[in-house]
Amino acid sequence: MPKEVTFHVNADNNNIINLDLDAGSAATVNITVRDSKNNPYSGGFMIYAKNRRYYNTSGSLTSGSGSVSGLLPGDYVLTTRGGLLSSVTYAFLYKEFSFSGTTAIEAVMEPESVITGKYTRNVDFARETLTAMANIHGSSLGGKEGAPICMVKVNGDGTFRLGELNSQFAYDVMLFTWTRGVQSVATAENIRVSGTIDISELLKPAIDVKASQWQMFSVPYVLPGELAEIKSFFKDFAENNIISVYRWDHALATYTSPLRIEPGNSYWVKSSMAMNVLLPDTAQRTPLDRPHSIKLQKGWNMLATPFDFPFETEMVVVKNGDTVKSFREAVTGTDRWLEPEKFMHNGTTGYVETKNVGPWKGFWWYAKADLELSLEPVYAFDTDKSNISPILPYFSPLVNGSYEKSGRDFLMRIKTVSSGAEDREAYIGTADTAEDGLCALDCRKAPVFKDYVSAAFPQGGELLGRDVKSPVTTFKTWQFDVDSDIDSDITVSWEMIRRAPALRYFLLDVQSGTKIEMSEGSTYAYHAYGQANNPSVRTFKAFAATPEYADMIMAEFGIKKTYAYPNPAVNNARIVANMKSINASGVLVKIYDVSGRLLVTAHMKTDNLVDYYYDWNLNDDKGRSTGSGVYIFRITAISYGNDKTEAQIKRIAVVR
Repeated sequence: MPKEVTFHVNADNNNIINLDLDAGSAATVNITVRDSKNNPYSGGFMIYAKNRRYYNTSGSLTSGSGSVSGLLPGDYVLTTRGGLLSSVTYAFLYKEFSFSGTTAIEAVMEPESVITGKYTRNVDFARETLTAMANIHGSSLGGKEGAPICMVKVNGDGTFRLGELNSQFAYDVMLFTWTRGVQSVATAENIRVSGTIDISELLKPAIDVKASQWQMFSVPYVLPGELAEIKSFFKDFAENNIISVYRWDHALATYTSPLRIEPGNSYWVKSSMAMNVLLPDTAQRTPLDRPHSIKLQKGWNMLATPFDFPFETEMVVVKNGDTVKSFREAVTGTDRWLEPEKFMHNGTTGYVETKNVGPWKGFWWYAKADLELSLEPVYAFDTDKSNISPILPYFSPLVNGSYEKSGRDFLMRIKTVSSGAEDREAYIGTADTAEDGLCALDCRKAPVFKDYVSAAFPQGGELLGRDVKSPVTTFKTWQFDVDSDIDSDITVSWEMIRRAPALRYFLLDVQSGTKIEMSEGSTYAYHAYGQANNPSVRTFKAFAATPEYADMIMAEFGIKKTYAYPNPAVNNARIVANMKSINASGVLVKIYDVSGRLLVTAHMKTDNLVDYYYDWNLNDDKGRSTGSGVYIFRITAISYGNDKTEAQIKRIAVVR
């Protein structure tokens, strides 16, 4: 008997509902969708089959009911509003070829969530090979849209040869869209797209290398024999040119010069002159009829899509020894294998976080263990188009709202800019689900290379690009270091992405002692004397404080009170220094006997940057026990910037 399932949904919203099927064989499910008033739901629905394919429901979706077979535990029902989009405009963006201007394609989404229509467009192809996949971006009444599009030439393998470039062409399309993650899905099957090819535009290069500028590149083709060697790949540009190519070497924990170019790997390149590198005629597309395997080592890995269409994270199956997980499973939880964030270099100034990476580019990905990625092509050009799988994006916790659980949480972006380089991927914040120290919401910092500026948060032996702590009840402190190998003015700026209204925010330059309230400005500038292989490093502290503690942060430097207890001491004593403000870079205690002989020198500890302490065991620094008598302790506080000191002297009695 089919399993009967009825969902009651809010007709004004989209819903993702777990089918909650029993374990065992695949089930047939009769689905009925009704609104909160128990009326038939006018929207449609689809089935998200976990780790398998997407299935359309059969029959009319306008009644909000249908029957689906082959479902297993973990599958989901995805409902969509009827008539969600009246129209949507897409702009096609290709890597292999370009269009003149923006192409507008009108599509109507019917209540049953099927896009229909025939599209015509004159396009200028820059290469004779049609890319298997392109990105589509547009806008609609439902909000920001994105979609992958999978194409195959009618009765062909997706390749146009030069002899065909002056003729009409047509190809079938499988189009999938989403709105803000997996909140709505639409499909269109067997749409015929036609156009006229114009070869008036010259063939564009596969790799465009700018002069005297480091950039990451990759080659999503298999290069035969010696043509895969670095020296052969750039041989046409070797004369009167200096070409440098590097790749990260895990074993040596440094950059080395690679010998060969392989699909799935990315590389740094710099040339003293501009290079337009064309692929050799014998280069072969990375095979699309089988998965492509990429080995990851624990730590940061320089990767690339091995295919000539964008790298989609849902293409990835992750293997850890004999255990296999989907991408979503591998990046979820505190015991995750992979960090969800990936970082690519924007080709000019620095790293940016990215979700999907196009061909010819490179990106960094952090693995928490030695892993193997198995990448399945989205479409392998077989004749059966029923196995085409749409790709829904994964969004990290930074995007999908886990910071928005209470008004106590905030998120701030810190950006650093120098001459020719920038870092805009540094964040501080708080969240109900976060923990102080290294936690699941933190994000590691991608390795720097050359000609860079970088802001990173030291935490638990790691360098973080995002440091998220538990909510502020008094005040919280974030330390970050800005380092650069460029001799340049550096500007530190900040942008509040999500504000906690009750908090105030401060920035402290530890080197100079300069402290500012961040709401009263948005930038701070200084000069860094960085050099190649000898970067300049400057330390900052950022504070978030409740109103009662904010004044203490901005107060003048000084010692408020010092004392020792118990006094007199018998076995041990705690010596305490309370500061007037959070302005001390260090607090030192020295203990003397009454003759002035120095017995103990120690740096005092603090848990909150205000109250400092030293636990004295009543021995001197050589471990010798002190006798009964009166002792003198001197506490000296040093300000940030080392431009101020203040001291207090008190006495403590010891009774043996």
